[in-house]
Amino acid sequence: MRHSSKSKVVRILQVLFLFACALVPFATAGQTANEPANAVQVQMRNVTYHFTDSLSAHIKMLRGEAVPTGKNDFPILDDKDSYVIRVTSAEMTITADSLGKVLDSYV
Repeated sequence: MRHSSKSKVVRILQVLFLFACALVPFATAGQTANEPANAVQVQMRNVTYHFTDSLSAHIKMLRGEAVPTGKNDFPILDDKDSYVIRVTSAEMTITADSLGKVLDSYV
């Protein structure tokens, strides 16, 4: 009986080790050497983001970085095509009506 409980503990430790090894790529995903050095940290609170004139979402909180695109050396916040926002965390809300419009336009 003692042998079987010991083997269960060993098996659990093996599974935990494999799980921890599987998480390593996710823990280092944002730390690649080829990321632009000109990314700008971004934080937003209580922003209404308009996808279109009739479609919007409320950003309660967003953290991330504005990463320059194309030939741009740095993000120009007045030019929406000069950067992309890489979101690290966010809390957003959208009304059921707006969500329905999004689904209708893409489905």
